[in-house]
Amino acid sequence: MRLLRLRALPFHSGVFQVVRNSISFWGYASLAHALKSKLKERGSEELARDGVVVGLAPASASRRYDGYPFWDAGVLWLTADKLYYIGEQTEFALQRDCVTEVYTQNTAAEWFSEKSLFLQWKNESDTQTLQFVALGENSVRKARRAINSLKKRLDAWMYQCEDFPSASPDLESTAPAFPSIKSRPALTSFRFAQIVGVAIHWGMYGAAAGFLLRLSVLGICYIPVAIFLCGLLDELPKTFMRVDGGMSETVPPDRPEERPNYQTGSWMTDEAS
Repeated sequence: MRLLRLRALPFHSGVFQVVRNSISFWGYASLAHALKSKLKERGSEELARDGVVVGLAPASASRRYDGYPFWDAGVLWLTADKLYYIGEQTEFALQRDCVTEVYTQNTAAEWFSEKSLFLQWKNESDTQTLQFVALGENSVRKARRAINSLKKRLDAWMYQCEDFPSASPDLESTAPAFPSIKSRPALTSFRFAQIVGVAIHWGMYGAAAGFLLRLSVLGICYIPVAIFLCGLLDELPKTFMRVDGGMSETVPPDRPEERPNYQTGSWMTDEAS
C-alpha cells in the first residue's frame, strides 16, 4: 500500500501540470473578445479581424504587474511599413526601420513554461524593449504556438517576405510612451521555505478533509507529504533553468520603474463612460 501511494506521486504531479496548462489562461478568451468588440464599435473592423490580441509590458525580462505577466492588453496589427498596437492604456506605431530585433524566450523556470515575444526598437537616444504575451488562447501549449506564429509573422514583416496591407489614414503614428509602472520581478530562484509553507497550509486542509472522510492515520499523514513532494518537484526546474527575471529580487517589490510621463485613460474607458 505504501509503495502504491509513492507511485501515485508522479501521477499527482502530472495532473497538476495539466491543470496549470489551462488554469492560468482562464478569462483571457473573454478579454480578447471584449477588445475586438470595442475595436469594431470604434470602426476599426480590419484591426479586429486581422489583429492579434496580446498582452504588453515595457520590459526586457519577465515581471509581474498586479499578479499578471503583462501591463496592458490590446491588439497588434502589421501594415506595409508600420507595427501598430492599440490597447486599453496606450497605443503607438513603430516604423519597420526602428525595429532592431525580435526574439522569443521562456518567461518562467517551469517544466512547461509560458513563452513571450520580445521586440527591441531604437529611438533617438537608446534602444528599448517591448514584451508581448499571447492572450487569445486557453492553454500554455496553444499560447506558445501563438507566440511562435507571431514571431514568424514579424520576421516576414521585418524582412519584407510577405505583402501587408496599407495603414489606414485614421490610425495615428505615435512612438511608445509609458507612465511610471510598478512591477515585481518574476520568481526565478528555488525557495525551499516557500514549498514548506505551502505544504503546511494546504496539508492542514487536506488532513482535515481526510479526517472527515475517515481515512486512516497513515492516509491523513500522506496528504501533506504528497503536497510537499509535488511542490518540490514543481519547483525543481528553478535549480537548473536560468530565466532572466529582470531586476534582482532583493529590490523592494513596490519600487516603480522610471518611465516617461503618460496621460492615463484609454479608448475603451472613454467609450464605456
